[in-house]
Amino acid sequence: MGHESPPLRRGCETAPARRSFGMPGPENPADIVLEAEAERPVDFPDLSERRAVKLASMTRYVARAHFQTWEQLRRLPDFETLEGVFTPLVVLDIEVTDARVLPNETIRVRGRSTFGKVLDGDGNVRQITRDGTHTAFNESGEEVGRVRFVNAFTRYDADPAKRKVLEIPEELGVGRLPSRVTELPTVATMLPLDRPPDFPEGEPNVWYYAQTDPNRHVNSLAYLHVAQEYVATRLHHAGHPMDRLWARRARLCFRKPCFRGEEYRRLAWQTADDPLVITTAIAKASDPDGHPPATAVELTLDTHQ
Repeated sequence: MGHESPPLRRGCETAPARRSFGMPGPENPADIVLEAEAERPVDFPDLSERRAVKLASMTRYVARAHFQTWEQLRRLPDFETLEGVFTPLVVLDIEVTDARVLPNETIRVRGRSTFGKVLDGDGNVRQITRDGTHTAFNESGEEVGRVRFVNAFTRYDADPAKRKVLEIPEELGVGRLPSRVTELPTVATMLPLDRPPDFPEGEPNVWYYAQTDPNRHVNSLAYLHVAQEYVATRLHHAGHPMDRLWARRARLCFRKPCFRGEEYRRLAWQTADDPLVITTAIAKASDPDGHPPATAVELTLDTHQ
C-alpha cells in the first residue's frame, strides 16, 4: 500500500483495460498480464461516519476494473441456460485504510489480472484461475483500499468431474496452461476446526431472494455482511468496545455455493489477538455434523482511538 495513482480521464466511469506483455513479452501466451484503470464517483451510503469507504463497499469501486478485462477476452456468460465456462469467485480479499473521502470525490482504481494454476499434492493441475489485485485511491492520491479477486474456471454440471476445467478455454486465444502457480487459502486452512467454536450459533438463519445474484446462488458479499453482523454482535456481548472496533480486512474463501431458501448457521473462532482476528464458518444447516462449512470469512479488526 502507498503508491500514487496517476490521474485518469475525469467524467468517465471506466477507462479502457490494457494488456501488458512485459518486455519483450512472455514466452507463454497464457502468462499474459491484463491491466486496467477505472474511476467511479463516491456513493454517499458507501461512506462511514469517518468519511471512509466501508469494507463491504470497497468491491463496488474496483469490480469493474477486474471484470472488464475478462469481458474484453470473451462474451458474458450465458446466465439464461448456464452453458459454457463460468468463473465464480473462490477467494475474495478486501482491505481498507480508513482514508477519508469527500462525498463528491471520484475513486480511482488501478489493477492487474493474470491467469494461474492451482496444483494438488502430486503437482497435477487442480484448478485454473484468473487472479486480479486492484488498488483504489482518493483524489489526493491516498490509498483507500485494495481488493484481490480469485476466480476459478468451472462448468455447471451435477457431475464433479465434468465441472472441472483444467486448461484455459481455447476460444480465449491466450494459451492453454499458465506458468504461474496460484496459492489459495482453503476453508480447512482458515478455520481451527480441531477445537470448538468460541461463538456457536443456535437457531439457523435462512438465505433469501435479495441475497442472490444472476449466478443463481447467494452473492459473495452476502456472506461478508452476515459474518460482520454476527461478529459485531458476539463481540459486543463479550464486552468488546464496538464504538471503537472496526474491520479493516476481510478474507473470504468459498468452498461451495448456498442457495435461496437454504438454512445456515454461523460458528466463529478468535484466531489471533494482536490484531484481533475473528474467523467465521458459514455452514449449511442441512449438512451433517463434521461436514466442511460452505464458506469461511476472516475479519481483521482494528481500534479507533
